[in-house]
Amino acid sequence: MKLQPLQVLATAVIWCLSVGAVEAQAQVQGISGRAAVIEADLIEVSGQRIRLWGIDALEPDQLCYRSTGVWACGRAAISHLRDFIGSRDVRCVAQRTDADRTVHARCQTMGLDLSAELAAHGFALVRRDGPQDYILNHHDGRTHVAGLWGTIYVPPWEWRAGKRVVEWITDARGCAVKGDISEGGGRVYYLPNQPAFARVRIETDKGERWFCSADEAEAAGWVPHHGGISE
Repeated sequence: MKLQPLQVLATAVIWCLSVGAVEAQAQVQGISGRAAVIEADLIEVSGQRIRLWGIDALEPDQLCYRSTGVWACGRAAISHLRDFIGSRDVRCVAQRTDADRTVHARCQTMGLDLSAELAAHGFALVRRDGPQDYILNHHDGRTHVAGLWGTIYVPPWEWRAGKRVVEWITDARGCAVKGDISEGGGRVYYLPNQPAFARVRIETDKGERWFCSADEAEAAGWVPHHGGISE
């Protein structure tokens, strides 16, 4: 039997409504099961890849810089989420599905929210132009100088765009403590989390140098920075 144009249109509309109803029901019911952590904000549950809602986590290859040197913060974020979930089941409720079928969802294990956990421990940020559901967890991580907040870093969205913190790390060893020498000959070292750090430029021809830790700097005769930049 050949369908008439109106019948074809009606059939298509019914099919679209049926698909939408199924997707809406799936969003309400959620997706549950064991989770495989792929990235810090990307998991797979019951064969469905899910982006964690409301956060932007550190990228897998992302590096941050502590006073002790380079920190593979992206890998640390993945490890943190894996340890947090352990072998427990995860339940996710979809908040949005993109055109490419990427599902963004709130996910919990044992009633504990995964996005909140990552934000509170400084492994993810809340973007100003995105959902603000986890902004209090974001501020909590910052207040406690957790994770990336105790380092020099670029936001994950800027990392994906190719931005790096190369201006901070010029030592071949990847060390991030600046050993400055003032005009009066005073030797002072600056840690990456100090406000004055960004304004100090190391001039190796003057004898200034980089250190991999505060202990190394002090052993070489440098003293900790207190207050403004030494003159």
